[in-house]
Amino acid sequence: MLALGATVTVTHTAGVFLLALIVTVGTAVAPESLFPWFAAASGVLVVLVGVTLLVRARSAWRHGHGHGHGHGHGHGSILVMGIAGGMVPSPSAIVVLLGAAALGHAWFGVLLVLAYGAGMALTLMLAGLVIVRLSERIQQWLLSRGRARWVGVVPTVTSLVVIVLGVVITVRGVGSALGTVS
Repeated sequence: MLALGATVTVTHTAGVFLLALIVTVGTAVAPESLFPWFAAASGVLVVLVGVTLLVRARSAWRHGHGHGHGHGHGHGSILVMGIAGGMVPSPSAIVVLLGAAALGHAWFGVLLVLAYGAGMALTLMLAGLVIVRLSERIQQWLLSRGRARWVGVVPTVTSLVVIVLGVVITVRGVGSALGTVS
């Protein structure tokens, strides 16, 4: 979970700094037009993670160890989720950074953006921890009720939820970028 939080913080902060640089340099590309494309790319990464999780869940189920055993094997998936989660920089963080720079206190803006990223990462880490623990509890409950064959369903359903969320994020991002979704 720490890797997820660190990845989100680094990715989000780098995205904020990159967009702030784009705004400062004054390119022809409006930063708000980039947000939907970042969201679409983030959604694609989420779909890829979901597909990876689904393949692993189905493989574990077929090989007879579809029961929960308290740890995941998806360190690469966690990093990709962190990148996907931090890929879309928040417009308010960019405003804070540019506002602090305009007031002559760019360092303060950097600290605020870092604090924002760390808070977002902490929130995601806690949510991830709750989801992992909930999944473990559901699997233990199924095992205690003699329903071991259903234990493999939990990771499969979870991966399908990740895939659906990734598709929704992608479609909304592309729709916003093309002006079809508001």
